[in-house]
Amino acid sequence: MRIGCRKGILDPKTLPVIDSIDIADMSDTDDLPKPSPQAGKTKSGRDSYKNELTKRFGSKYRDADNTKTLMGELMPLGKAYGIIAVCMFGPGLPTEKHRHVERLDIWKNAAKYAMNIDSITTVLEWPEAKAQRVYLYGLMNTALVCIRTELPNSARTYGQHKVFAGRRSPETLRHLGLGPTESIMDQ
Repeated sequence: MRIGCRKGILDPKTLPVIDSIDIADMSDTDDLPKPSPQAGKTKSGRDSYKNELTKRFGSKYRDADNTKTLMGELMPLGKAYGIIAVCMFGPGLPTEKHRHVERLDIWKNAAKYAMNIDSITTVLEWPEAKAQRVYLYGLMNTALVCIRTELPNSARTYGQHKVFAGRRSPETLRHLGLGPTESIMDQ
């Protein structure tokens, strides 16, 4: 797919989207389990990899006593994980099966924005290493949803209301080929 200067390049509907990454089949160096039929599907239709750790500290988890903000907001764990993942790895997210250590590094950086020390210790000292791998795999999948929807939409809204906001002269609108109610971000 060629991406250049074309109409609607920042429109989330036209961005390439990864619906599902099946890292469990990508390498023989790890032992992530296959999703079981009993685990079912998530709301978005992805296979579910739930275990006790993912049930206790899911993507929407946030300790009420944690007041540390990320980008000026109190964040749930999954959203913080997605933002930190992009900050640390950009487009080269550690989705491959053998990159568990990198996913753990992302989690350690994101956890301080959503969890208290007791919750962090519980996850880090979880007795089953395999369960921890599944947990971080699930958070990465959840973070991908945030990255491909919320971040582009937030960037578009910010650009439309903060960068390109201002007085709209009829001459400028004509020059840009816009009608009186259209925005540069509608292109």
